[in-house]
Amino acid sequence: MLAVVFIAVSTRLLTLREMAVFALYNSMCALQAVICSMGLLTTATRNLPALMGRDDEDGAARLLRSAMTINAMISAVVASVLAVAARPLSLYFLGDPSYAPALRWAALAVFAWNLFEANQIFLVSLQKFADYARATVTCAVAQRILSLGLFLALRKTDYALVGYLAGFAAGSVIGLVRGFRPVRELASRPVGFEPLGALLRYSLPFYGDGYLRYLYMQADQLIIAVFLPPEVLALYFVAKRFIQYYQQAVASVIDPLLAKVGELRARGSVAVEGSLRSASRYFELIFLPMAAGTAAMSALLLDAAGGERYLGATPVLALLSLSVALYAGFNLVTGYVYMLGVPSDRLRYNMVTGISQAVLMALLLGLATLLGAPPLMAATGIALARLGSLLTGLLFAHRQLHRYITPAYDAATLPRVLAASGLLFAAAGIPQLFFYGPALATAGGAAGAGLFVLAIRPAIRGEDFDLLAEVLHGRMAWMQRLARRVLGG
Repeated sequence: MLAVVFIAVSTRLLTLREMAVFALYNSMCALQAVICSMGLLTTATRNLPALMGRDDEDGAARLLRSAMTINAMISAVVASVLAVAARPLSLYFLGDPSYAPALRWAALAVFAWNLFEANQIFLVSLQKFADYARATVTCAVAQRILSLGLFLALRKTDYALVGYLAGFAAGSVIGLVRGFRPVRELASRPVGFEPLGALLRYSLPFYGDGYLRYLYMQADQLIIAVFLPPEVLALYFVAKRFIQYYQQAVASVIDPLLAKVGELRARGSVAVEGSLRSASRYFELIFLPMAAGTAAMSALLLDAAGGERYLGATPVLALLSLSVALYAGFNLVTGYVYMLGVPSDRLRYNMVTGISQAVLMALLLGLATLLGAPPLMAATGIALARLGSLLTGLLFAHRQLHRYITPAYDAATLPRVLAASGLLFAAAGIPQLFFYGPALATAGGAAGAGLFVLAIRPAIRGEDFDLLAEVLHGRMAWMQRLARRVLGG
């Protein structure tokens, strides 16, 4: 909720070009994380828990020190290059050298964020989840308060945007300090470093995999920054923020599920296939209506997030929203492949998905250029390429999964969920094709939600509420009771 309020305030304070600078900062964060990690952060994620589990604290300290030092050194070099190149970057991406000071602070903010994110990965690897949560909240709150506070304090000067980005840099440093203690305690052991050559050779496949994953997760925004006007980048960036929140929701469901798959693997393929069938049912019930509802309400969401200036990105958000369902299915199937298969499987499905996204983006962007389409229509093509690449990756991963089990999905629930989600989309979205107004969109959304509930009720089982009761207890038990009352059972 904090992130949603923050972006809604930011869109009303910043011009489209200033928002494009913030979008560039966001893109640089993602790209620098891939460049600077050298695959070492993934190595730490995979190996630190095992080393700590064997009480090999010296081995864990060597790995931690090596990964942390190399990541920080390369990140400092990359941030310095970005800062030095701020003027030509400002000219290329924004067509105006006056944004160079802001881009220099963006480079500093990227460096600080990279250090914070690496520390968060180390905390998870060391299973310091409470420290991870506290640092995450501290960083998020500090970044948003400081960035908005500095922007408003400097609003009547030429340094308001600089203050906005400086707030993000300071917030990342505060979050790093908040969560650094457990990492420092282990890294301070006088044990030296891992042999660099062997460590880099081991991490190289993870490094390549990081670039492939970047292709289908983040490259769309960078492509728009390179080939389309900065105003279009700002519109696309705000639209994609909604999808990133849903991606976090998918991750929160996938992570505990895969831990359970690791346990079931020892019981044989029948148990694993049963878990996949059950998981697919809940993915259908959650993410299909979520995708349909967000796609139908895209205009209202953008209106709330940024006002009338951002309504032009409605087709972009609609397509990105529909990709949420494919993204959830892709993560479900690839998660099972990852848990049941060999490490090279992950490289293959990420390669297929990443390359298909690159090819589709090139084709659709080239077609838009050939036809002389408006820049925003070209950005819509980029969103369509994301949808197509996720579908390609999902189908490929399904074939991979056949090598280990016979994939069994909940085919009985899917038709009803699709029909109910279709009703939701039609009732909420079709009237807006002819006329948009906040009141009409809200009424259509309410009607669509009501039709969805009526259509989905026959598919709901008593065991669904039992599972919900296990997840929602204590202060959240009211949500389970409300769901039972609305959906029946």
